[in-house]
Amino acid sequence: MSVLQWALDRADEGLLVAIASVITTSGSVPGQVGARLAICSDGSRKGTVGGAGLEHGIELRLKKRISERNRQGEVETFLLSNGSKKEGAISLNSLCGGRVTIVMESLFPTPRVLLMGAGHVGQAIAALCDNLDWSYIVADVRQEFVEKSPFKSAEGAWAGDVNELISAFDSYPNRISHALLLGHDWSIDESLLIALLKRSSKEEPSLRTDIGVIGSRAKWKAFRETALEHGISEDVIDQTRCPIGLSLGAETPAEIAIAVCAEILSNFKGVNPLDSDWRSRLIQSGLDP
Repeated sequence: MSVLQWALDRADEGLLVAIASVITTSGSVPGQVGARLAICSDGSRKGTVGGAGLEHGIELRLKKRISERNRQGEVETFLLSNGSKKEGAISLNSLCGGRVTIVMESLFPTPRVLLMGAGHVGQAIAALCDNLDWSYIVADVRQEFVEKSPFKSAEGAWAGDVNELISAFDSYPNRISHALLLGHDWSIDESLLIALLKRSSKEEPSLRTDIGVIGSRAKWKAFRETALEHGISEDVIDQTRCPIGLSLGAETPAEIAIAVCAEILSNFKGVNPLDSDWRSRLIQSGLDP
C-alpha cells in the first residue's frame, strides 16, 4: 500500500510513474506476491520486487517505459535459474531456482495548465479544464482579472509583475505540464517567455514544462529572435508552440480554447490527430469522431 500511495502522490504532483508488481511466484524467489517497485520520472523510487538481478532488470524496464512514455501494460515471467530456458519466460543469471511473473504499468498524471493571462481566452480554457477535470493555475499582471469568478476552481491564482509571476512558478510544489502565454500585452508575454525558456534550459527534457504562445507567426518570429539574443539554444526555443492550438479555423475565445485543449490532449496522449490509422481505430471501436 505504501508503494501504491507513493506512486499516486507522485502522479498527483504531475510526474509520470512506472510500477512493477509481482503477481505470481513459484519456488524460491526474492520477492513475494504483492511486492512492488515504483520509479518516477524525476529519478526517485520506492519499494522493491526482491533485489539482485531481477530488480536491476525490472528497474531498467521501468525507466525505459518512462522515457518512451509507454502506456501499454506488460506481463513478463522470469526464471531465476542460471542456464534454464522455457518458452515464454526470460532466464536470469540467478541461483534462486524459482519463477516469478511481474506486471509493469504506468501512471500518467492529468495535465496541469498554467494560464498566464486571465482574459477571454484564459477564461474559456479554464472552463474546458473544469470539464476535463484538469488542474489549472491562473496568473496575470492584472489583479482584478485574476479575481474574476470564472477561476473559482483554479488550483492557484497569482497576480504581480513578471518577476513575481516567475517566482510563483519556481516555488510551486507540483509540476506544471503546460504554460500558456495568453497575455493582453506582447511585451509581457515576451518577458515571460524568455524567463520560462531560461528555466527550461536548466531542466531535464522529460521534466520541462511545455510552453505555448497565443499569437501570429510574425509575433513568434520576433519572440524567437529575442530569445536567441538572450543566448537561449534553438533546441529549447523550438519546443515552444506558437500559435497554439490545432488548426481548426478557431476564431472566438471558446473555439480557440477547444483548439488549444485538443492540442494539449493529443500531445499528452501521444496521438497525431491527422493520423488516418488513428481515426480508423476509433471508428472500429465505435468512437467515430
